[in-house]
Amino acid sequence: MGTAATLQTSDRGNALPGGTGKPTRNEADVTTAVATSTPLTAADRCDRRGAQAYLRVELLSGGELLFCAHHAREHGEALKEVAATMVDETNKLAETPPVAPDVER
Repeated sequence: MGTAATLQTSDRGNALPGGTGKPTRNEADVTTAVATSTPLTAADRCDRRGAQAYLRVELLSGGELLFCAHHAREHGEALKEVAATMVDETNKLAETPPVAPDVER
């Protein structure tokens, strides 16, 4: 079987400027965009107990779960099995806040 060929045209069916007029393969330009998760804030709360969330789990089924560091560690292995992506911000717990006095840095 041969490959179908089409004249390169715009979305409205007009010939594209600068085109050769020769048939080309019917190939689409595809741009893949990955939705990025927004950083977790103090307003994001653990779904288990309401503490500040440091782990966001985007589920394969399309839902989302938020966990504090404690519950992230407790349920980590099981979450890996159902997660499409995991955003772990537990490193924020070890950081010194920028408003901390010099003696705390």
